[in-house]
Amino acid sequence: MNCPVCGSDKPVFYRQQSQWSYFICSRCQTLFLNPPPSSKFLNHYYRCEFQYATSPKDENSIRKQAKKIIHNLQKINPQATNILDIGSGWGFLLDEARKLGLKTIGVEPSRQLADFSIRKLKLKVVNTPLEKFYDSNHSKFDLIVMSHVIEHVLHPAEFLRKVAYLLSKEGVLYIETPNLDSWLFRVEQENYPFLTPPDHLWIFSPKSFFYLTNSTSLRLLRLDTYSHSQHLAGITKRIIKGKSRPKKKNSIAKFKKTTLPVANHGLKKLKFWLFDRLFANLFLPLMNFNHQGSILQTYWRKK
Repeated sequence: MNCPVCGSDKPVFYRQQSQWSYFICSRCQTLFLNPPPSSKFLNHYYRCEFQYATSPKDENSIRKQAKKIIHNLQKINPQATNILDIGSGWGFLLDEARKLGLKTIGVEPSRQLADFSIRKLKLKVVNTPLEKFYDSNHSKFDLIVMSHVIEHVLHPAEFLRKVAYLLSKEGVLYIETPNLDSWLFRVEQENYPFLTPPDHLWIFSPKSFFYLTNSTSLRLLRLDTYSHSQHLAGITKRIIKGKSRPKKKNSIAKFKKTTLPVANHGLKKLKFWLFDRLFANLFLPLMNFNHQGSILQTYWRKK
């Protein structure tokens, strides 16, 4: 078996999750499902069964992140007049872009999310996979956003070639995705929160994109990472628990969970503010040193 990203013949088995198998390639630092689900299975899954990771209750945090993304995109391309959001979700990013005077359109394969954007926010959103939109679309876009989309795509290199074609001459593409080359993955391992088959077909790293974009017209403008405070809190707790457990020769999967006494409400609240908020936010920048934060952010333009 060769790595579908770089062609290496030495990917190794990483983990079985339900009926799905993850493999990892050390050459390009990519984690991937093998065998992958069929396109027919995925189209049905995203239209009818997929459970989105966020909800309208997360509107404030989504809008806050959306404003940062749009601000960065407009700094790179201040003449931009329109924006395409591929995998537009609940539509909050498009709504923020519309407030800034940009002409907006979204592509969203989930019927539930597309309906919300159309009915609640009165946005122009096409409920279809990108491939069908690509075949019928004749427009070019100054800004394109793909936030937590590329890890769901069956053929990412081909997908990126199509997305690059949709960019205008000075257009800018933003890609956000979980980062395999991160502290979160190194520490959490089998408990890594982004191992969610069949929707996460891939977990990429900066190195992955070097190979993925070789056959495209894209060139990298900027690369950043960021982490959520709960990621650092989870890492710290995992390290503390790991040190407190006796070492065993058997695999990690054979450790038994211990039942801990439930703390009272006051202690839980104190722990939340001291650890999850104060401590995590204080040391969060360290997680992003040398681009090793939990979430990868890249900005691209045509060569």
